Amino acid sequence: MINGVSEHPAWTHDECVRYESAREIITSLMGFRSLWMGRERAKATVDLDQIARWQQERAELARKLRGLSVTDLETVDGIRKQYGPEVRRLEAIERSATP
Repeated sequence: MINGVSEHPAWTHDECVRYESAREIITSLMGFRSLWMGRERAKATVDLDQIARWQQERAELARKLRGLSVTDLETVDGIRKQYGPEVRRLEAIERSATP
């Protein structure tokens, strides 16, 4: 112990990687919502209801991100399992749409 702080973290390297992965997944999903809102706002006829839905989804994701803890591995792994495939699917769509 140094200055009252344990020399060993309360989590393992693997747990930290899983946590960071979950954070990246959430921020990617938030980024997609922002991208879609920007694209929608650039249209001649803007669908304000759709923008509001994406804003709500982004706010919900932000709440999940703020509540995420490296020590709550059940939630961390749940996010990775639930949202990871969606991020991969959306990234593939973006890659195929980019010339």
